[in-house]
Amino acid sequence: MISTAIYSLSLCSAAAGVLQAPSNAAPAAPESARAEPTGAPQRTERVVDLTIEEAVRSALTYNPGLAAATLTAESTEAQIDVALGAFEPVLFATPRVSDSTTPSASQLAGAQNLERNILHLDTGIRQALPTGGSYSLTFQTDNERTNNSFQLLNPQTFSTFSISFTQPLLRNAWTGIGRIPQAQAENARDQAAADRERQKLDLIQQVYNAYWDLVFTFADRDVRRQSLALAERLLEINRKKVEQGLLAEVEIYQAQADVATRREALLTAENTIRAAEDALKQLLFPFDRRSEWSLRLRPTSLPPAIGSVVVPAWQDAVETALAARPDLERQRIAIRNLELDVERARSGVLPRLDFVATAGDAALAARADQTIRDLIEVRYPNYSFAVTAEVPLGNLAARATERRTLLDASAARQQLRSLELQVVREVRDAVRQVAYGEEKVAAATRSREFAEKQLRAEELRFEQGLSTNFEVLSLQRDLAQAQTNEQRAILDYAKAAIALDRSKGTLLAP
Repeated sequence: MISTAIYSLSLCSAAAGVLQAPSNAAPAAPESARAEPTGAPQRTERVVDLTIEEAVRSALTYNPGLAAATLTAESTEAQIDVALGAFEPVLFATPRVSDSTTPSASQLAGAQNLERNILHLDTGIRQALPTGGSYSLTFQTDNERTNNSFQLLNPQTFSTFSISFTQPLLRNAWTGIGRIPQAQAENARDQAAADRERQKLDLIQQVYNAYWDLVFTFADRDVRRQSLALAERLLEINRKKVEQGLLAEVEIYQAQADVATRREALLTAENTIRAAEDALKQLLFPFDRRSEWSLRLRPTSLPPAIGSVVVPAWQDAVETALAARPDLERQRIAIRNLELDVERARSGVLPRLDFVATAGDAALAARADQTIRDLIEVRYPNYSFAVTAEVPLGNLAARATERRTLLDASAARQQLRSLELQVVREVRDAVRQVAYGEEKVAAATRSREFAEKQLRAEELRFEQGLSTNFEVLSLQRDLAQAQTNEQRAILDYAKAAIALDRSKGTLLAP
């Protein structure tokens, strides 16, 4: 079984110069009062233990990008009510008062100066219908007072009640066309939900990757410490040999230079940890307070054991991805929206043929209440039926719109096909990377083991005077690189496992 320990890389024994095997101890982490790199302020910092599960939950709770996607999805829900609101009945009323005086041009006008005072009310209800038609119920009344002596009733009230109904029979007709705005609003809601799901999957993958990157920086920092300790031990051995007259003083210069170089590498590793912490913090914290940037993160989760990730057949993984990927679902919804545009455009090409029906009643009396009774009794009914036809001679605009919508829908289908091919490639690559990752870890572990053995043998040769500083230092550097490569391979395997779930669209919060 390949060890999955990533932190505890033990130092060579000072007496025997023998490297111990990596242990499964808890990850090494920044001490609360660890000194900053040279030049940084010295202060005690708060250290937060963080598991991968806690990191993902924090990101899903506080990440502003995901919050924005959630709000966008909620806002599109309101567009459905906007579309439905187009079919709500509307109550209307128009009261009006007019008063006029006009000079009389004839003795037959009934007065020298005609005076008229009219109280007018126009009220009713109207509604657009999902069939594309509409209706209205209208009540109108005019109460008139005048000094015209020839007017039989003074004051007089003239009232009418009318019903009108219009229904398109060809262009923009029937429920299928009338419901298109609502259907497109529902599609917009579903697209926003798919966008949010895609962003959620991306965020979870980003958190995993940032977490494992942070884990690697700690492991790499420990490798640099071990490498520095090996160089310092070799320098101390050289100094003792110089004191004993077994080695010329010039021989220790190379060891001193290597110690300085490895100290610089350790400082770089410490700085890389800070950068990796900030990259992870950006995904996790709400940052309501600036002090949250000063928190130190201590990752406590280990990556999955090598061989623990089930590698599916790529055909099965592709089938899962084609059904579960939110980006594919979003494109399918976009196609449905464009197909609705095609349906509407095809209706727009048809000639206009509308059926119009009206019916009403009228009443005239001295008082308004009398006209109401006459209207109820339908004493003076009227009605009419009509058909309105309109045939564009060229119809160029409507046909061009139909052609454009058909091309847009065809282009969207091709885009879906292209996206499906991309998904197949991503899934195949993800499956391949997991299998490759297992082999890579095994190879890196063997390389590290060989580097340990080679360094141990060379140190024994050096103690016997059969080797040089250059050879030992070179093998120490090789060992450090092999250890770094092993830790990188382990964490690349962890990332590959997450990438596989993401490519299938099945990556869930732990």
